[in-house]
Amino acid sequence: MTPFDFSESAKRLLETGEETIYTTAVARSASEGLHAVAESLGWTYVRKSMRLDHSAFRRVLVVGVATWAPEELKLLDQLARSSPALTIALFDVDQIETQEAILDLLPGATGHFTRTPYIGEYEQGVGTVFQGEEAVKRIKEIAGEAECSGVVRRKKASRYSGQSLRESSSMC
Repeated sequence: MTPFDFSESAKRLLETGEETIYTTAVARSASEGLHAVAESLGWTYVRKSMRLDHSAFRRVLVVGVATWAPEELKLLDQLARSSPALTIALFDVDQIETQEAILDLLPGATGHFTRTPYIGEYEQGVGTVFQGEEAVKRIKEIAGEAECSGVVRRKKASRYSGQSLRESSSMC
């Protein structure tokens, strides 16, 4: 089971009769459990009316997901597995009630947020905001960068084990 897999708690909701539709049960389980999982990973969970000081972090990724979208929860699993070298602040888009509140979490954004997920990538308070497919692509890039940085660390160590530097670097 992956950190953002809420299928077991969804099954319990169905068994108890609290929910009757599986996808609704998963969304409810994810929405209720998102903060606990985020905090267990060392991420910051952003609740409504909470403010973030983006300049307080050297590098922060602010991520807003729709808990009813399984593919977005899988993206969070990718981030969790890769352990990128940045602070992650996570919010449930359904818990943030207005466009203005989203803009407060994602400074520098323009226009309306219509396609999830939403991400803002900030370095020392200056950032870039993405939504929809652009956000998906950027999250995958960040997760890939983190995975590759692990390979780079192994590459340096493997130089002494007979494996050439060129062979190791091609793993990324």
